[in-house]
Amino acid sequence: MPTQADRQVFFEIMDEVNPNIDSNHLITDTYKFFKEKLSAIEELEQLLALKDALLLKFSIVDICLDGDDDPYLIFESLNATGTPLTQADLIRNYLFMRIPQQEQQEVYKSIWFPMQQKLKKDLENFFRHYLAMDGNIPNFNKIYATFKDVADKKAKDDREIVSLMRELLTFADYYYRFLHPEEETNAKLKEHLQNIRVLEVTTSYPLLLRLYHYYTQGKLPLDDFVECLRMIEAFIVRRAVCGIPTNALNKYFPAICDALKDEDIVGSLRDKLKSGTRSRRMPDDDEFKRCLMKRDLYNDNPKILRYVLEGLEKHDNKEVVNFEHLQIEHIMPQTLNDDWKGMLGDNWELVHKEYLHTLGNLTLTGYNPEYSNKSFIEKRDMDKGFRQSGLKINRDLAKLDKWTEDEIRKRADELSNLALRIWSI
Repeated sequence: MPTQADRQVFFEIMDEVNPNIDSNHLITDTYKFFKEKLSAIEELEQLLALKDALLLKFSIVDICLDGDDDPYLIFESLNATGTPLTQADLIRNYLFMRIPQQEQQEVYKSIWFPMQQKLKKDLENFFRHYLAMDGNIPNFNKIYATFKDVADKKAKDDREIVSLMRELLTFADYYYRFLHPEEETNAKLKEHLQNIRVLEVTTSYPLLLRLYHYYTQGKLPLDDFVECLRMIEAFIVRRAVCGIPTNALNKYFPAICDALKDEDIVGSLRDKLKSGTRSRRMPDDDEFKRCLMKRDLYNDNPKILRYVLEGLEKHDNKEVVNFEHLQIEHIMPQTLNDDWKGMLGDNWELVHKEYLHTLGNLTLTGYNPEYSNKSFIEKRDMDKGFRQSGLKINRDLAKLDKWTEDEIRKRADELSNLALRIWSI
């Protein structure tokens, strides 16, 4: 029989002569396809030929086991020669083989199916990150083997297996909120989970799972949990701005789970984030500020550049800003006309090369094409120019009469100092 998720549609089709079905299920699509093709056959010989072709390719296998045989081990060895199951499939089969048959339907309906429906294609990643809370993240092809070892130790009988599955469902609910922060009911948590989601650092999920569980258990107060999320975000942002590769975090975040101290979760997390070395290090204030002021983030990492600009705009700003239609604007344009060369002075080529794509010369606007390579005064005074901009990070631009190296450096210094406060640890 198909798995429980497919059985209702399957039996509706099998049990009715003319089933009245209207769904997007693949089994329904298959039924409609063959019904259409078979209805077009008019010759008995064609039907007989089709029947013969099907039966020649059809086999029934009946395997009888002795009382002391492990049916799941037999299943694993047989399936190895067929279409590979996913790691999640193997985990599901293992769990249900350890539950009495008369209980399987109810357990599937109340635990496994809701978890499967919530996470869908992310179910396998969830198991991997769930297992990584123990301090080590398994390879993708060893998720099942690692889970089986853990389950064998944690659950000695069917009741403990069901208890383990309920725990999985609980953690799957946390994981779903990481993937869909809009579903988080607490406004503070939602904001920070959305930030981490935008940064797309899924390697942090094992640590987030552990922290969220501490929060729901009452071991981590809401404000402390928010502070933990803020520090994780700052750690990720600082590393991205400074161009430190993320591959080392795959093992580092699980290791942090083991380093958390129940009596001081916030403090132990801060210490661990600040104590990493080499590829696991967190840039200090000097390195972070230097990279913010001088690095070509526009080309090297436009995603983190936009994240930083949006974060600077949102900080301490109660007005709602729709960032969806805003673009990154070069205040000193990428192509200089004579007005710009005159304003920048004799060293205009050097200034243009050094500062063009740096934070001090970049901002957000909804009117990037209109600004083009106009002079600074034109950008300031034109319709929808800097003086009319509703963005906080453009207010100081409205007060200036020129845009030279000094202004760029001063703005970079001010924005980077604000960034140090926002993404502090």
